[in-house]
Amino acid sequence: MLTTSASTLELCIDACDSNSGCVDVAWVYGSCYLKSSVGTAISNNAVLGAKLITSSPSSSTSASSSGTSSTVGVSSSASSSSASSSSTSSSFTSSSSTVSSSTVSSSTASSSTASSSTVSSSTASSSTSTASSSTSTASSSTSTASSSTSTASSSTTSSSATPSSSTISCPTSDGKTISGPRGQKFLIECGTDHQGGDMGAPTYPGSFAACVAQCDATDGCVDVSYVSNGPCYLKGTLGGSLANAGIWGAKLTASLPSGIAARGCHADSAAARTFPTQAYANSSNTPGLCASACREKGYKYAGTQYGTECWCGPSLPSTAAAAADCSSACAGDAGQACGGSFRLSVTEDTAWTQKFFARQSYGTWSLASCYRDNVDGKRTLGTSVSIDAGSATVAKCLDACAAKGFAYCGAEYYYECYGGAAKPADALVVPDVADPLLAGCDYACSGNSTEACGGADRLLVYVNNGTRV
Repeated sequence: MLTTSASTLELCIDACDSNSGCVDVAWVYGSCYLKSSVGTAISNNAVLGAKLITSSPSSSTSASSSGTSSTVGVSSSASSSSASSSSTSSSFTSSSSTVSSSTVSSSTASSSTASSSTVSSSTASSSTSTASSSTSTASSSTSTASSSTSTASSSTTSSSATPSSSTISCPTSDGKTISGPRGQKFLIECGTDHQGGDMGAPTYPGSFAACVAQCDATDGCVDVSYVSNGPCYLKGTLGGSLANAGIWGAKLTASLPSGIAARGCHADSAAARTFPTQAYANSSNTPGLCASACREKGYKYAGTQYGTECWCGPSLPSTAAAAADCSSACAGDAGQACGGSFRLSVTEDTAWTQKFFARQSYGTWSLASCYRDNVDGKRTLGTSVSIDAGSATVAKCLDACAAKGFAYCGAEYYYECYGGAAKPADALVVPDVADPLLAGCDYACSGNSTEACGGADRLLVYVNNGTRV
């Protein structure tokens, strides 16, 4: 029939009462929908409704208890309320999918209750033909409405919650960009909702910052709509913008490629790089660009560092760091964070499947590096270890070396295996290339086509850090 703005359910009902033919209303956080007919009831925790029950003047208001109705004065779907009123105009019952009711008589309505952690109460007293309702309190917000005969006025609903310096709130944070715990950037949009895209039922995290943090931690979430001291809606798509004074919004400033998820800030070290391979260092760097580059190289994880650098690795680092440490602006987009000084903003390719890799460890063995072999006619590891040439794997080579008591062992040229008691000379490590596959140790094992067994004059060397496999 008509859609208008109303800061409270009471004002929405007043709008219906003053419009001929209106018999029902639905109020959703500042938006009031007037209806000319009462259709089939649909459960929706975000909606407060009221329907016309009599159009003749009356000195008392009554409603029968049917499990979902109560008198005007309900301040939210998760509240308990009581109200009394005297009116010479139309009477309405308000409803919510979670509110139960008691019978209303002699101008008094008592106690409609919902099961929720948020509790509010409202009382109203009547004198002659004037009714005033006050002290309607829900958590930290207060709303007051007064009415006389068939006209009504109401103050706007406001929040008395005062956020600390470490929290975000509206309208003070409007237009600001904040970082979530995993380092993703969100733009605060006070009074803006986005159509559709809800990712399941709303949650009640208790604060705007916690709502944004939930989105940051949820793969695929790109936007939130939060009601102060109320529900938090996570959204998987960014629909059209809708002005709504009751909504605190925050949207992801830049989405990652499909299948890529943020995994937070992690420490790095110059002495032992967290990720072995540097994909590039350039002025176009962003988390999305870096993730795509590492995906093309076959890596599951990617990390941006110091604004310009992109690193790739096979496993999620265990060296978690504070989100604030990854605060360097990306060279390709100053609105995004790209790590920091020896700090990596890490992403994961959630669709990654193992294709070809250099095994990092096996039992007590750990990968050392890719070494050159047959330099000046000498073997890097001097003893040939026999394994089946047709079914060679790194594991079989290392087991054979362990059986002979070797501390160092290496695979080469699809199926060859070599062992030794002493560490190979550092000068024989393929220089300037941390990734053994890029160093030439990229021949597939004859017994496992997904893992590397060295290369041509390239020995993939492992060190036994324990006493047994």
